Amino acid sequence: MKKILFLFTLFCMVWILIGCQQSTEDSAEDTVSIDRQSATFETSPTQQENEMSIEDSTDSDIINTESGTEMAEIEISSESDFSTSDRKVIYEAFLELEVIQYEEVEEALIKKAEQLGGFLIDASYYEHSDMISGSLSIRIPQNQFQAFLLDVEKEGQKLIQKNVNGNDVTEEYVDLNSRLSSKKVVEERLLNFLDEAENTEDLLTISRDLDETQTEIEQLEGRIQYLDQRIDYSLVTINWFEEKVRIDPIQDNQSLNIMERTKKLFYDTINLLISFFSNIIVFVLGASPVLVPLFLIFGSILYTLRKKKKAKDNQKVE
Repeated sequence: MKKILFLFTLFCMVWILIGCQQSTEDSAEDTVSIDRQSATFETSPTQQENEMSIEDSTDSDIINTESGTEMAEIEISSESDFSTSDRKVIYEAFLELEVIQYEEVEEALIKKAEQLGGFLIDASYYEHSDMISGSLSIRIPQNQFQAFLLDVEKEGQKLIQKNVNGNDVTEEYVDLNSRLSSKKVVEERLLNFLDEAENTEDLLTISRDLDETQTEIEQLEGRIQYLDQRIDYSLVTINWFEEKVRIDPIQDNQSLNIMERTKKLFYDTINLLISFFSNIIVFVLGASPVLVPLFLIFGSILYTLRKKKKAKDNQKVE
């Protein structure tokens, strides 16, 4: 019986200890949750500002995304507009002709170009010993380009060379117009910001950005204008040449000058003879130390041979 009471008492004590420990843990958890809630409600002003900045940045990203979508729509619409129009091609031609009476040919080509709405850019002229050559550079409206080339070929006696080139600038033209539209949208927004700006720093920043944007707009417009001029007016370069027939004039008595030429030849001959013999005399005198002994040796040998020959002839006679 005592053992049963002892075990029952021990069991009760263990149960009480376990219950106390569990209540302690629950109270600790409640304390932690209360601390977290208080920390949440006691957020510092800096953190609140950061949260607001994050929200603002998110809103700005949404705005930028919407503006980017608008810009993309502008670019797509501009590309679709240009895709339905004619392609933008810059044409250039080079022709080389052999002509007769180049003055008439040159005058006729310039007059024909003016009739078609073109104009002369450059003209040159060169005269050589056996031919006359020159060149013309003319701008012609693109719709009259082929017709003018046919007229040029007809004016020449012979077509030596013909090259026609086309440079397709449609892609660049579309890109320039798309960029120009985008820059104008940016310019309009900057002007609105400039009207709404209140402090000096914002005014300076917006003014600087506006100046850069307007400079880029001017550059884009200048490039588009340049391409429009080259597209609307094709360049035709014409090189021509005319061979000259050369006839030498008949010489008169004064140009012939027979007596003077005869006297000159006579004196030249005399001078040549004098020079020849004087060279021989100089050579003999200069080489006499060698020539005199050789001459004596050769003379003695020749004399001895003749003497022997004469003695043999006398013996045969006897």
